[in-house]
Amino acid sequence: MKRIKSLSLLVLLSVFAWTSMASANDVPLRVATVNMNYLYENYEVTKNAMRSFQSTEERSRERMQEIMDNLRQLEGRAQELSERMENVALSESAREQAREELTQVMQEGQQKQQDMQAVQRDLQGLQMRVREHRQLMMEDIKDVVMEIVEEREITLVFDLSGPTALGIPPVIYSDPSYDITEDVEAILNEML
Repeated sequence: MKRIKSLSLLVLLSVFAWTSMASANDVPLRVATVNMNYLYENYEVTKNAMRSFQSTEERSRERMQEIMDNLRQLEGRAQELSERMENVALSESAREQAREELTQVMQEGQQKQQDMQAVQRDLQGLQMRVREHRQLMMEDIKDVVMEIVEEREITLVFDLSGPTALGIPPVIYSDPSYDITEDVEAILNEML
């Protein structure tokens, strides 16, 4: 609780210090709000990329499931062959044949495990591409926000996307007339 109060106090002091400096320099305080998450999720470039990412992820997960099913079948087959190898009622040649088949099944199982690891690496790479894409798109969105900031001589912009690290909203209330989200969205759509 002390931490929340300290952080809130620090933010308030920073805003007051900034506004008094701005007042001392005769710079009027112009505030705006924007919902960066909304802009990211509704940016057509993002929607297209996310569809592609999701499709790739779905195919990878299907491949992983297929490999796991194959591994279960190989495990069952290996169990059968092990039992045949130990069955003294079978001829030596039948047990040797089971041993050879078991070796092949084990090699196939190792290959399937390597395939599984390759799919897992692909999924990790996909997650990294999603993060990189998000970062690039957020930069594009931020650039448009900054265009509006310069054009309208805005001095302070709050992102309304969600709660802070402490779980509290960054802005408790703001007049909707300060929200530039729709303006940013319109410019982003024009860029397509």
